[in-house]
Amino acid sequence: MRIEVLRMLSEEQRGWLYRAVAKLVLIDERLDNTEQNEFNEVMQALAGSLDMMDVQDLMRSESFSRPLTAPREITPERAWALFVELVRTAVVDARLATAEKAYLNNIMDCLGFAELGREPIFQWIELMAKAHSIENGFAVRLNQIIPQPKA
Repeated sequence: MRIEVLRMLSEEQRGWLYRAVAKLVLIDERLDNTEQNEFNEVMQALAGSLDMMDVQDLMRSESFSRPLTAPREITPERAWALFVELVRTAVVDARLATAEKAYLNNIMDCLGFAELGREPIFQWIELMAKAHSIENGFAVRLNQIIPQPKA
């Protein structure tokens, strides 16, 4: 997550974002290392540690399992910032699973997004996933893109 976004959020909004990210990562059918690292970060922030017992206790807690509701006094700018962070997490593995799309749609409901303007938002999300796929393709071919000098 971007530090500049975390800094602008209230404590309640940060907690909401951490819970939303953790739930998003848990519904993904395929976790990559980046998603796993992000999950570990948010669970540490929420549970106060990475001890598996603490994390499991948190995941079983009523506060974690209840449906997300919008943070109080959320401005459209903050709602968008929260949503963008969730999108960045959803597409980091270069794909958008059906369950992730449904979850993001629920998040839009929660944050008060209008129904009418969602299709262009989902088109943008698909473009973000494609951009990550292209980036990952470059990373695989780094030796071709940036050849190492011969010793």
